[in-house]
Amino acid sequence: MITGGEFYKVMCAMAPLYFAMFVAYGSVKWWKIFTAEQCSGINRFVSVFAVPILSFHFISQNNPYKMDTMFIIADTLSKLMVFVLLSLWAVLFKSGGLDWLITLFSIATLPNTLVMGIPLLQAMYGDYTQNLMVQLVVLQCIIWYTLLLFLFELRAARLLIRTEFPGQAAGSIAKIQVDDDVISLDGMDALRTETETDINGRIRLRIRRSISSVPDSVLSSSLCLTPRASNLSNAEIFSVNTPNRFFNGGGSGTLQFYNGSNEIVFCNGDLGGFGFTRPGCGVSPRRLSGYASSDAYSLQPTPRASNFNELDLNGTGTPVWMKSPVAGRIFRHTSSPKMMWESGQRHVAKDTMNVPEKEISFRDALKMAPPSTAAGGDASMEEGAAGKDTAPVAAIGRQEMPSAAVMVRLILTVVGRKLSRNPNTYSSVLGLIWSLISFRWHIALPSIVALSIKIISDAGLGMAMFSLGLFMALQPKMIACGAKKATMGMLIRFISGPLFMAAASILVGLKGSRLHAAIVQAALPQGIVPFVFAREYGLHPDLLSTLVIFAAVAWEAGKPLVMEEVEVAPPQKHEVRIKILFTSLCHTDVYFWEAKGQTPLFPRIFGHEAGGIVESVGEGVTDLQPGDHVLPIFTGECGDCRHCHSEESNMCDLLRINTERGGMIHDGESRFSINGKPIYHFLGTSTFSEYTVVHSGQVAKINPEAPLDKVCIVSCGLSTGLGATLNVAKPKKGQSVAIFGLGAVGLAAAEGARIAGAGRVIGVDLNPKRFEEAKKFGVTEFVNPREHDKPVQQVIAEMTDGGVDRSVECTGSIQAMIQAFECVHDGWGVAVLVGVPSKDDAFKTHPMNLLNERTLKGTFFGNYKPKTDIPGVVEKYMNKELELEKFITHTVPFSEINKAFDYMLKGESIRCIITMGA
Repeated sequence: MITGGEFYKVMCAMAPLYFAMFVAYGSVKWWKIFTAEQCSGINRFVSVFAVPILSFHFISQNNPYKMDTMFIIADTLSKLMVFVLLSLWAVLFKSGGLDWLITLFSIATLPNTLVMGIPLLQAMYGDYTQNLMVQLVVLQCIIWYTLLLFLFELRAARLLIRTEFPGQAAGSIAKIQVDDDVISLDGMDALRTETETDINGRIRLRIRRSISSVPDSVLSSSLCLTPRASNLSNAEIFSVNTPNRFFNGGGSGTLQFYNGSNEIVFCNGDLGGFGFTRPGCGVSPRRLSGYASSDAYSLQPTPRASNFNELDLNGTGTPVWMKSPVAGRIFRHTSSPKMMWESGQRHVAKDTMNVPEKEISFRDALKMAPPSTAAGGDASMEEGAAGKDTAPVAAIGRQEMPSAAVMVRLILTVVGRKLSRNPNTYSSVLGLIWSLISFRWHIALPSIVALSIKIISDAGLGMAMFSLGLFMALQPKMIACGAKKATMGMLIRFISGPLFMAAASILVGLKGSRLHAAIVQAALPQGIVPFVFAREYGLHPDLLSTLVIFAAVAWEAGKPLVMEEVEVAPPQKHEVRIKILFTSLCHTDVYFWEAKGQTPLFPRIFGHEAGGIVESVGEGVTDLQPGDHVLPIFTGECGDCRHCHSEESNMCDLLRINTERGGMIHDGESRFSINGKPIYHFLGTSTFSEYTVVHSGQVAKINPEAPLDKVCIVSCGLSTGLGATLNVAKPKKGQSVAIFGLGAVGLAAAEGARIAGAGRVIGVDLNPKRFEEAKKFGVTEFVNPREHDKPVQQVIAEMTDGGVDRSVECTGSIQAMIQAFECVHDGWGVAVLVGVPSKDDAFKTHPMNLLNERTLKGTFFGNYKPKTDIPGVVEKYMNKELELEKFITHTVPFSEINKAFDYMLKGESIRCIITMGA
């Protein structure tokens, strides 16, 4: 029976660890102390310094000459039992496979021994258990994590071979050469392959990075794109451009390759880049789709920011190579692969006839509908045992692999390179070496060194838990993978694993507290290293942690927005998928949310002022790539119509604002859905979602150094008002300007007048509370029409000796429009209308006002072309010409988005920034 004192002792050991995790969680989730970038820095410290030194500290203090052989045998036996059973299941049953073997082995046998096992077991069973745990840590680092890494690389290599050399062609590979700069096949770097075939048909395969300095073969296709790295908080994303334009012969230009009958076949000459090779000098450019995280305990070669801020931001993807019919057969793709993370499987479309190429990038965070095969089922690419290839290929035959010696040599090469770049590898080996020396010859480290290591080691124990707290806080849900997956994972981790450990311990004769300690350590929470591997290689990371896409959905007009889990489809032709980091509320969102003056269209995801990062791109998108910092815009610039070719217009024929369109231009379909039910888009942007799909013509690529939480407001109201003054009214230095309406757009117009050097800026508004705030934007004088018994245009004319030089109307009131026009000076006065009137309004003024050379202009979006001009507006801010901070009055987390509506409806905010990660 456990006494109160024993329970208290255990709590004293564990409570500080969870306290560190709680403090980290609260620092991000509640108190907003740390930003995502700061979390990245903390995590980098933990992974590069704290945990490796913690490992060294414990391992170096363990006496390797007094190892507990029985305990080690029990632990090893339990892991071998699990591995053998899973291997048999993978080979003998269709439901098995290498993917699930890796995942279930990780969950069942690799607990968090270092961080949690040592303090817990030490408190429960005494100090001697520290040495037992350290011995297990040594075995984990040297044997089991290496085995796990070997399996992950084996999986990646098999996938490469299966997709590069379908059918029997792979059996002819005699040698695989990996360039020195290729660290892993995990998808971190874009790779390409080159093949040489000798006269006996044996293939020598070379794998190298696509950014290598080695010149390409003359057959490299001009259509092969370069790798496109993202900085989605340290994740690198590479999309697959899947070519489909295969020809049956004919066309201009030829390229020869040999088919199975040694006949020469002639194909389109541009196909060299797609994997069609001449004997002896083939080149096949390859692109990867995938994520590589740089989390704690990660094996990245260079320090990069963590993706704690999204875990992911960041899920992982799996490397995919373009298929090349090296066996002499051509098969056509009906569509590019479409991916989903459901039960950890990757689904691809069946190969049939030609359709347009698509470019995709995969996230475990996104739920994407699997395409169906010709038979009506899903086409799975789940990696399984040999002969279980369910990915459809046309007339290829049974899949073969290179010889075992070739595969082992390849995998050992990349595993060795990856381990050589892991700080934990060196800390474990150095700790083991020092323990062998110190306990053999009774040599101790100098006190100054030992104490320095102890300080970092103590920090490492707490900071490891602190990092976990940061990670948890930056997730949209505590249990992101869902109750079903969480339950399955917990059953395996906390029941199956300990049962195997208990059986193995009893078999080898462990008894008493050692038996109890063995079982308890097997029931510890999941180890972090297997989770990091799962993310790096894109294999079932959702069993450990997944990112669920959230969106604020308006189900009814005027009702509070509801946070929902939304399925976001991949981008289609000329579309991009964007991870929204910051968005803001505009009055237009409120207007259509209230369904005033237009046909209601619900359920809908509103939002059109935002800043984010491109996650993936669709077919035909050449000016954007994953990782670009962008602003989605409610209007667009196709680049082909007369308006886009004109220097005077921004009214694109194709992408002009359309408030009634609920789908995408390409096919009219929505990219959002909940349980199969479509959720409508708004203005083609729908930024009240963690991810959104936007036409590429509505995306402005901006300076990556620009803070998105500030420049996101540039994508609508601010640019509208600013451009109305600078681009349309064009006041000269010292001239007078009247601004009608001192909301966000009107204040932006006033900011434009300030930038232009206007001498007098007169603000006109019915709300006197706005006057004080407007002074910050350069407004020098104020007029409240309610305080005068004469028309406001007459008041302004008297103030300015006949009228202002320029006026900008930003209210949408037809009366204000007339006043703005009639208050400008005759002879040279220019009035610019910005606000949108009601559909039945009519502008009435005496024709003499025009004949007296007053000019009336209208403007749309400040006459800015979205893609061409908006980056320049951002640069104005970066150059400190434009002040954005004063427009931002409130900030709320995404979960509290309805507060932003309250602020807007009460007239308390100019712009409220909604932080998506909070």
